[in-house]
Amino acid sequence: EIECGEVLPEVPDDIFATDNCDNDVTITFEEIQSGFDCPYVVTRTWTASDDCGNETTLTQNITVLTQVNTDDVLLTIYPNPMGDQGVMSFVVPEDGFAKFEVMNSLGQTIKEVYTGYVLAGIEYRFFVEVEDLNAGMFTTRLIYNDEVHMESIIKLD
Repeated sequence: EIECGEVLPEVPDDIFATDNCDNDVTITFEEIQSGFDCPYVVTRTWTASDDCGNETTLTQNITVLTQVNTDDVLLTIYPNPMGDQGVMSFVVPEDGFAKFEVMNSLGQTIKEVYTGYVLAGIEYRFFVEVEDLNAGMFTTRLIYNDEVHMESIIKLD
């Protein structure tokens, strides 16, 4: 893991593979970036192929995180009002356990966005599809270390 703005580690130029049959091994390299705004993941994949059609793959994942200094929980929903999709994100001041969900007007959970351990100062960002919801008002609820944080969402048709 690295923080947003840091330089990605260099791609190694000394990658090699050996084969018991012959020395003719072809190595290909591919790098894919999941997005351009932090946070995102860079996936580097090396594939070694021999003349018999055997392949082996090595993958390196580099997570680029957004570090935010905060003393409070930050909960963001945009756009709001939203159409069929939106972005929901949160940042917490200390490591802990979080559950992030969308509820209807009756307080029933209708979408579970995230459940798991979270790290302080890291922005957790989710692209949420809500096209299956009728127009109206909904609430996001973040339960973090026994604290409850809520934010209203207006869903447009």
